[in-house]
Amino acid sequence: MSALNAFVTDDATFLFSDAAICHPQTLALAGLMNKVEIFPQYCAAVAATGRTSAMGHLFAVLAAHDFADRKYFVDNIPNIIRRLAQEAPDQFEGFRIVIAGPGSLFCIQADEGIGTKPFEMTECPVFITPAAVDENDRSIIDMKFDAEQPAQSGLAIMRAQREKFAVIGGWCQMTTIKPNHIETRILERWPDKIGERINPEIRSVA
Repeated sequence: MSALNAFVTDDATFLFSDAAICHPQTLALAGLMNKVEIFPQYCAAVAATGRTSAMGHLFAVLAAHDFADRKYFVDNIPNIIRRLAQEAPDQFEGFRIVIAGPGSLFCIQADEGIGTKPFEMTECPVFITPAAVDENDRSIIDMKFDAEQPAQSGLAIMRAQREKFAVIGGWCQMTTIKPNHIETRILERWPDKIGERINPEIRSVA
């Protein structure tokens, strides 16, 4: 698990991701990586949470295909993930992705969720994970994203997630998708060290 947040406006989508790869048992930081892959030919970006090996595999398969346009690109991703998950089910357990275009956001998860079936693609205006330590925790869900100040408000939400969850680290990265424009930048870097726990006093991962 890692942090992935997305917010949609009329003509833009904003993605916020961290970089931590954590050991599943010890929660020690095992590495750092970018978790958002941009596809300028479709004016789109794909971001994921789950096993990094599954992310890399999916991104490579998508890069090797030549889709006619963004709609065809988006429509084919559920079937591609389903096929990859059938080939390596353990790798795709808990895998979740978002597909962002200018003013559009689609979400898919490889296993069954609340109100969704595995590999079912749904359109969503907001995506926040992890969002709560338990069913009564609304502190992050109730935080407001400000489209007039996307960097400041998006960073504030991820800082709040980092204070509650043990697996968010490296940096906060913002990717903006607008018509004919994709921009990625690092908003804040954190002093996390590979081989050590990010927040040793915190055990919650989702």
